[in-house]
Amino acid sequence: MRTIRDLRVLLSSDLSFNEHIDTVCAKPYRHLGLLNRNCDGFNNIHRLRTLYYASVRSGVEFRSVVWNPMRLGLTTEIEKVQRRFLRTIARKINSAGYPASVVERQYNTNSLQTRRIKFRFLYRLVSLN
Repeated sequence: MRTIRDLRVLLSSDLSFNEHIDTVCAKPYRHLGLLNRNCDGFNNIHRLRTLYYASVRSGVEFRSVVWNPMRLGLTTEIEKVQRRFLRTIARKINSAGYPASVVERQYNTNSLQTRRIKFRFLYRLVSLN
């Protein structure tokens, strides 16, 4: 299968984003591992969340208006990055058994899918499409 890169988005010959999603998720997983190792002693969840937003989530959302996936399997792969971070927060607040959605609501963290929908709406509003 042949893949081309345009605007830093990988597109395969069958017009799927599978390879792009794998590439997009690999780097944030590395950043998340680094964040977890270096910030293991952090007790301030808000600072940890700010570091996550700056170093990990920004990489996942890069050019999301261009490649916003519609297939459920692709969005699930992207959401796994944030769920892993939310499990880290849950361990720090001694709530390891809670689902990620509870921690997500508690710390006012939107799902990545919700953020992509908002970005897409904003993009369409600004470009009047």
